[in-house]
Amino acid sequence: MNNEMYEIMKDKRGFIAALDQSGGSSSKTLKAYGIPETAYNTEEKMFDLIHEMRKRVFTSKSFTNEHIIGAILLFVLIIAILIIVYYMRKKMKEKKDNDEQ
Repeated sequence: MNNEMYEIMKDKRGFIAALDQSGGSSSKTLKAYGIPETAYNTEEKMFDLIHEMRKRVFTSKSFTNEHIIGAILLFVLIIAILIIVYYMRKKMKEKKDNDEQ
């Protein structure tokens, strides 16, 4: 671990965002978020809803290092985030290109 990361974890006030992708906890997370189990009938649909929820979290202006000092992410979630970032950058570039025309 490098010293800068260590000092942040040791001294900075905030929390660690734990965003897991386990099937066992996802339905409970969705329920706490206000989405009942009747809103999906397959595990794939459940994970699609989890993905949408996480996308809203990661794109929120409140999701900054002011309060969040770290994140626990599973590999599958990291790949999903990279896809979201790629898609958002592509859409932003398209919008910019259209605005310039």
